Amino acid sequence: MGDEIEKLKEIINKYGFTWQEAKIILFLSSVLIAGTIIHLIREAGEDDNKKQFDYSKSDSIFLGGKNKINETKINDKKVDSEPELLDFSTNKLSKEKDKTVEKSNAKVNLNTADLEILISLPGIGEKTAESIILLRKKKGKFSRVDELLEIKGIGQAKLAKLKEFLIIE
Repeated sequence: MGDEIEKLKEIINKYGFTWQEAKIILFLSSVLIAGTIIHLIREAGEDDNKKQFDYSKSDSIFLGGKNKINETKINDKKVDSEPELLDFSTNKLSKEKDKTVEKSNAKVNLNTADLEILISLPGIGEKTAESIILLRKKKGKFSRVDELLEIKGIGQAKLAKLKEFLIIE
């Protein structure tokens, strides 16, 4: 044992380490070797089939959501297919809304129209229709169609499209 310590002291002196530095290097080396051995033992104990995450539950939730897409309704119209639901083109949706008002050829009274009637107007969605009703409750009744400009989302262009469908009584 004495010879081994002497050899160790020679190596330490050869590389210019202090005794304290040598102890730290030995400690870190032993921890590294022990960690490697533990890792190899654990890895050898596992089967070739590594643990793999089972995605079947999340897949079934995702695929279950797909079935809900087929049952979705837009403006009380049942959607026939996924591509129809995923078609975000405004032309198709606005044409359907325009048809609702154009078919009736009736003018909408801005002071009495409910949410569904307002939504059927071209360019008016649910939020804008709710804003119109809130403004109407706040002001009492509208005296001019131009008062709609106070609502966020209604500008001059949209108001011009709406004027032909609106009346104030």
